[in-house]
Amino acid sequence: MAQQDINIGAANQGNGDTLFEAFTKTQANFDLLFTDDTGDVDSVNGQTGTVVLDSDDISDAGKTNQWDKTVTLTEGDNVTITGTYPNFTIASNDVVGAVSSVSAGTGISVNQTTGAVTVTNSEPNATHTGDVTGATALTIASGAVTNAKMAANSVDSDQYVDGSIDTVHLAADVITQAKLATQFKTTDAKGSVSGAQTLDFGANQVFTATITASTTFGITNAEIGMVKDLYVTGSFDLLITNGKKVAGTYDGSVTNLIQIVAQTPTSFWYSISQEQV
Repeated sequence: MAQQDINIGAANQGNGDTLFEAFTKTQANFDLLFTDDTGDVDSVNGQTGTVVLDSDDISDAGKTNQWDKTVTLTEGDNVTITGTYPNFTIASNDVVGAVSSVSAGTGISVNQTTGAVTVTNSEPNATHTGDVTGATALTIASGAVTNAKMAANSVDSDQYVDGSIDTVHLAADVITQAKLATQFKTTDAKGSVSGAQTLDFGANQVFTATITASTTFGITNAEIGMVKDLYVTGSFDLLITNGKKVAGTYDGSVTNLIQIVAQTPTSFWYSISQEQV
């Protein structure tokens, strides 16, 4: 119910409300003040000590979060908040002692020790539009995440998948010696050997050996086009399994460089040379 205005008329003219009408409105206004009628007006009931803050107490124009009125509470007062308005707070120094209850509103929290009452989520399940849509569960539209929306350096090796990097996206001269696999920059120093030996083309680039008796070198993990280097000395017979000599003669009294080329994973060509003095 709205406030009852008393028509006092002009001074001493007898044209205002009658005495009965004036006091009737006065009584109605007192009733309005002392009795909460579910939202028409804020009320303080001195007998129960209850303060009610309803939707009339908050300005929702533009959602500026401003109170229409300031209410000072004392210890033992109960606080009830109604309506759903964005992010308003009753500071802890507004209530002396604990707040006994908070009701009517989603996301309202109360500190029972300090009396602080805070609305943290007064518009639950609002529907979002644009690139991100949904109410409780949000969904990013397909194709909505563009380069402009990505942070610098946000893509690293965790986001790479097999085949995601091709030769088109490799800059020129980026593959340095440091970037080569171990099989292209390490040495297998075999020391003194004899009998059957293995050259693992998939693990090393260079092999060294001193043969102390007749020795046969077998090759494993070869791929077409691989070129590997075998430095070997020792005046004993030397054989390379499935190898075809192109040029040169082995001299066991000095160090020999044997370069081996894989024609297939199981077929090889090799040449033998020594230091020229």
